[in-house]
Amino acid sequence: MKLYKVALVLMLLLGAAGIVSAATYSFTDTTHHTLVLNVVDTATGTANCGGIGVYNRSATADIFVRVDGANPAARADSSWLVPPNTKRTFFMVDFQAPMIKLISSVAADYSLECE
Repeated sequence: MKLYKVALVLMLLLGAAGIVSAATYSFTDTTHHTLVLNVVDTATGTANCGGIGVYNRSATADIFVRVDGANPAARADSSWLVPPNTKRTFFMVDFQAPMIKLISSVAADYSLECE
């Protein structure tokens, strides 16, 4: 049990320091992931999406999103909020390769949907 606690604390510290590598992936229609605290996930749609729906499946965690290529930051200007248990759709300028970046200050489950 002690080893588990040490590993968890180490992961939290590395994530907070920005040392844990961010997840980067592409998706066609839907995808489901968990954000690591303070680590940016970058998702690129491979289909012609007019928008990307972000479903925050967490009961308590806020998710912050950017669609302009910049990294989001929790509670920062220009980062869009997706509150717990809600969906928000972001309409894309680049329909060929829509990209969205997400972050949370705690672990948070989310789903993306090409709309």
